[in-house]
Amino acid sequence: MSKVKQINKIMDNTTIQTRQDGMLWYKRLNRFCRDLGIKYNQPTWKVTAIMSALSPRTSFANNTHDTQQLLKYGKDAYLKSPLFRKKAIAILDASCYNEVQKMFSEKTGRKTLSFWENMNDLTSDRVTIDIHMIRHLKIKGSLTAKKYRETEKALQNYAKQVNIKPYQLQAIIWCTVRGKSF
Repeated sequence: MSKVKQINKIMDNTTIQTRQDGMLWYKRLNRFCRDLGIKYNQPTWKVTAIMSALSPRTSFANNTHDTQQLLKYGKDAYLKSPLFRKKAIAILDASCYNEVQKMFSEKTGRKTLSFWENMNDLTSDRVTIDIHMIRHLKIKGSLTAKKYRETEKALQNYAKQVNIKPYQLQAIIWCTVRGKSF
């Protein structure tokens, strides 16, 4: 089944509530990160960067837990998913936005770069694609750079056709398939 057909199939199964939840998912996540930043005296861009750095191969619940723990306890934090702890601590220790921005690139991880931009910049045209999104769209095999680019392009084109941001489409799909919103 083509990506577009699978996107159509998923979108046909959304409810009005799920669409609304998806449309607001990143905005709510941005507010959550902003509020954490206020609580721990950190800028939103740093909180979103930490959350993004800690996001691979973990659940969203663990990701939010670990972000909060790192902000509260720094390098002494207990993380449920410590795989990218070193990068997250480097972000926490960074003194400026440009220093953090250099830690994110296509080469260091397209998913985390996209996730950071989607949380931090609510005008981004990037799409956060992970293994879950690949499965939702019935794409076989592992997530390669080529599959990422092709899937992102398909979601960007579809989003343009329905006049929403690509990250909003991604969040609608996520909320529809997972049955959860932020």
